[in-house]
Amino acid sequence: MKNNTKYLHYFPEIFNETIEDTNERIQRYRDHGLPLNAGYYYELLADGFQDIAIGEIILNGDFIKSKQNFYLAGKMQEVIYQKYDNKENNISGDYVTTDKYTRLLMALISDSEELTNSLATLFGGRMQEEKEDHVLHHSTGYALKHILLNDTENAIVYVEKLKKLESKKNMKLYTGYGVVLDGIVRKDIDQVNNGLNFMLECHKNLKYDYGDTPQELLSIPVLGLAKLAIRNEVHVNIEDTLVPATMFEIHKINYPIVDFV
Repeated sequence: MKNNTKYLHYFPEIFNETIEDTNERIQRYRDHGLPLNAGYYYELLADGFQDIAIGEIILNGDFIKSKQNFYLAGKMQEVIYQKYDNKENNISGDYVTTDKYTRLLMALISDSEELTNSLATLFGGRMQEEKEDHVLHHSTGYALKHILLNDTENAIVYVEKLKKLESKKNMKLYTGYGVVLDGIVRKDIDQVNNGLNFMLECHKNLKYDYGDTPQELLSIPVLGLAKLAIRNEVHVNIEDTLVPATMFEIHKINYPIVDFV
């Protein structure tokens, strides 16, 4: 299936610029150490690695490099959590809110069990920083956390909160989170696949969140949730360019050494 989005025509240039910017950012660290706003440095790196990961699979068909870069994106979030909790480098609380649940999905996509478990453990538990978080981010993040940590009882609590969002018209794109996560908890194969396909169709409607960004070309939410389902022994049956089939292949991956934090 061919990807016909207009964004694909100019993504190669953006991809190359992102690689260049990310490498320059790391080199400045090597030359001068951390900038004063270290949290912003890690956040920019995480976003850069995310976009590079998308480019590696969409433009180059290299699922190994894609997963390595998703790993790096998730790793930056792990560093942020650790340094924030250790009160190092004046990391802002803005970087540890529950909207960072997407980095849990990136860890899942990377196939790094170590990173996935680490981020699940580190996610949440900062009540002051999270008090104004959107219910979607809060509930999705905690549902992911508890499913990953095999805490079904607490996962259900947050899945139920997500299901209550289904009646809100402005939440249509995100309805699938509750459907898929509920299906994973209950190991309902049809529900999981119906939810994933619903999310794909919403993703393609560009009046929502993904138009004219790298995420227009690859659905991190669907791919990450599909990986979570497979991890919990729920068969996934989706076929779309937004979730390249090669990303589901399991191979030994040598993850990059992170020495620029």
